[in-house]
Amino acid sequence: MADLLKLYVKLGGLILLGFFLGRKLPAWAPTRLGNFLFWVGGPISIVAFLRQTDLSGQIWIAPAIAYLAMFLGAFLAWLGIKGQTYFTNTTAQQPTQGSLILASMVGNTGYLGFPITLAIVGKEYFAWALFYDLLGSLFGAYGLGVALAASFGSSVSNYGQIAKAIIINPALWSFGVGLLFRQVAIPSVVESGLEILGWSMVALSLADGHAHTCAFTYRFGGEERVKDRVFQMFRYS
Repeated sequence: MADLLKLYVKLGGLILLGFFLGRKLPAWAPTRLGNFLFWVGGPISIVAFLRQTDLSGQIWIAPAIAYLAMFLGAFLAWLGIKGQTYFTNTTAQQPTQGSLILASMVGNTGYLGFPITLAIVGKEYFAWALFYDLLGSLFGAYGLGVALAASFGSSVSNYGQIAKAIIINPALWSFGVGLLFRQVAIPSVVESGLEILGWSMVALSLADGHAHTCAFTYRFGGEERVKDRVFQMFRYS
């Protein structure tokens, strides 16, 4: 009970910090911080925590569960589309159907999922989140997403750019570096410093995620604008 309360206090404090930052910082600050965390902070956390996480056991179940969840989400979205057609005699446009299915399949399991996983279950099980996202959601979003775009009428003109987006994903290459770096012995002081740096990036990620939402709510106003922005963050994470 005490550990759970401690967790909620930490998460609540970081959310309040993000709420404050979203209102007080300049409009460009959350975006700049988000870019830094995506390209630098996130990879640092992955490398740091992979050194201490448990890679034994049936960890390959994680990407299998990711694909199961994606196909289940797509199936339920497809049922919803068919149900709308049956009960209302109306059919959504093809791009709308594709967007709904994609949004039902893929969530933000990386940018926000990693720090939340660390906060809830700790670094020992962090590898499960990495395998779920990098070997499941990442390829599902780009692979199945391209198939959906082609099937539902959106143009897919440059497959090279899609492959490049996967290859340069910082979480993906830092995952590989982290696996290799596990075998390198480093002084305990450096190990402790790396862990502190990793947790600092986690705290910034949680605060920045809420700062983005507050910044858009406070500066631009309007519930629909916020919904549109949140949907874009969710879809392209």
